[in-house]
Amino acid sequence: MLVRISQGIYLYPMRNRFGILKPSIDDIAVAIAQKDKAGIIPSGLTALNKLALSTQVTMNAVYLTDATAREIKIGNRTIVLKQLPLFHLRRQMLFSAMTMSR
Repeated sequence: MLVRISQGIYLYPMRNRFGILKPSIDDIAVAIAQKDKAGIIPSGLTALNKLALSTQVTMNAVYLTDATAREIKIGNRTIVLKQLPLFHLRRQMLFSAMTMSR
């Protein structure tokens, strides 16, 4: 059985004794980037939360991408993809990799 998450985004649900397990917003953003063959990195509060520097969970997960900018609504949350030129995105990826390795 396929479950529709958003327009053009479907998943085969995993089930447990409580019902259907949905993937996290981060997993969905990574799947969208793989489908579009684009790079993404978290930005703003989303990045701080992933680095465990903040306990706030945002309603709008913001990612920088080299693909088309768009907003994807998933339930009451939103994934915001902001477009950056490829050379800026590569520099940001290098910086985030150095930050996460420390």
